[in-house]
Amino acid sequence: MSKGSDMQRGYRIAKLGLNMLNRNTLALSEMPWVYIYYYGMVGALFEPIQACIEMHRRAYELGMQLGNVSISAFHKSFAITRELHAGTNLLSLKEEIEFDMKMAKHHSLPFVNAKTQHYYDAVLTLIDGDLNLSQDVDCAGIHHVDVSRVITLTYLGYFEKVKHMIDSWESKISTNWFNSLRLRNVYIYFFYGIASIGWRRRKNLKMLPKNMKKLLGVLENVAGLSEWNFRNKACL
Repeated sequence: MSKGSDMQRGYRIAKLGLNMLNRNTLALSEMPWVYIYYYGMVGALFEPIQACIEMHRRAYELGMQLGNVSISAFHKSFAITRELHAGTNLLSLKEEIEFDMKMAKHHSLPFVNAKTQHYYDAVLTLIDGDLNLSQDVDCAGIHHVDVSRVITLTYLGYFEKVKHMIDSWESKISTNWFNSLRLRNVYIYFFYGIASIGWRRRKNLKMLPKNMKKLLGVLENVAGLSEWNFRNKACL
């Protein structure tokens, strides 16, 4: 779904499914699956991201109780990503991830550990302010952008690297990438815009990026879906 009207229709349908789940206590085992589609794909575009984080945590815990390790790992991944999106106490997030990794190791759950290790490294980098550039992949082969990497690089001031990474990615995917309102893409657009402007200021370039109008259009569209989540980013 790429347009705001499509997302709104999807949100209404997803909301209906969530209401049906809440009315049927016998379907509790389906909750982790419903939540992954609702809060992971649609809900976070309309509802406060902070509230979605708590729902992902709830689904993570239930999934673990039901023995559904894979879906729990995805919920944990979503919860951590949303915390980075919304802004959080990094030391508290670090402790939370350390606890999850310890439990995963204790119960021999390598999939959960693998999903959390990646974000743990990003959080440590943000806390320490020390980036190991030797770990970076060759941008020439990028077909997928790691949002946590984009956030980390932007906060640490590696604007040119962010710009190069996303420019390389954009050249290899569909020309409709600017029209997608998936949450991960929205944050890619936001940090890409910040990094592009930062890079141009360092180069003393007066002109704005050529695609800035498109970037602002995406942020304005999602701000129309959720003032709480996106209006400040569009204004910034």
